[in-house]
Amino acid sequence: LINGGAGGMGSYAIQLAATAGAKVAATCGPSNLDYVRDLGAELAIDYRRGMVREEVRDWAPDGVDLVVDTVGQGTLIDSIEMVRRGGIVTPIATLIANEPMPDPVRAAELGISVIPTMSNYDNQERQLNSLVDALAAGRIRAPHIEILQLEDAAEAQRRIAGGHVRGKIILEVNARLMPTTPADACR
Repeated sequence: LINGGAGGMGSYAIQLAATAGAKVAATCGPSNLDYVRDLGAELAIDYRRGMVREEVRDWAPDGVDLVVDTVGQGTLIDSIEMVRRGGIVTPIATLIANEPMPDPVRAAELGISVIPTMSNYDNQERQLNSLVDALAAGRIRAPHIEILQLEDAAEAQRRIAGGHVRGKIILEVNARLMPTTPADACR
């Protein structure tokens, strides 16, 4: 189960899991159901209906092997209830202080591991090279990318904070605004 399947991380996670032969379920908003299916999700779940746990259990009665939570912020706090004994919940770290996490005591009772994940410098080169190779070979594709101008940064932040961005938003910096010398950068 990929929580946040239409986002940048979720878009890659669906494709990587499907390419590895996994059956994939993904949560997303109603306008992205077809998008996540097209990426390889067998089951696309509209999280706004509030029935994620029920839909996952109907699809995988014994629970899923793995939950990758790319959203965090307590959006899938009951993720451990969707995982089979021996399974794993992997929240992608967001660096938000005091972010709600699945209950470790309940996870232990259910025989489920909760392993927060974040890329680190030591693994970064290998991970990025692997993604580039998969992109170049056509095994996966980049998520939807929307380019906004730097002056639209506040709007981009509002949209990201709202939690309903498909793929990634990139801010374009006008080349004429870029410093050409170190002295220009200090001005």
